Amino acid sequence: MVDKTYDSLTAGLTLNRNPEGLIGRAGQNAQLLLVLALLFWGGNVIAARLAAGEISPGVMVCLRWAIVTLVLLLVARDNVRQDWPKLVPHCAPSS
Repeated sequence: MVDKTYDSLTAGLTLNRNPEGLIGRAGQNAQLLLVLALLFWGGNVIAARLAAGEISPGVMVCLRWAIVTLVLLLVARDNVRQDWPKLVPHCAPSS
């Protein structure tokens, strides 16, 4: 069964508008993405072990989310900027 809310949200949105760019080419290479996922996951475990006892868990979680947000903003800023008018109506709280 298809979720109609998801379909209405993604109608008209296109992912990966620039397949010739660096991110577009990387998105086409599954092996590269798997290696990057492993490196990020392993780096996260190492960073968590080094920070244990030095930084509170709450600060560590906030830092992780801040870093991920910055990376995603850098990678997807053109797509988000173009699709923002279509996304805003779906972000409003429903009553």
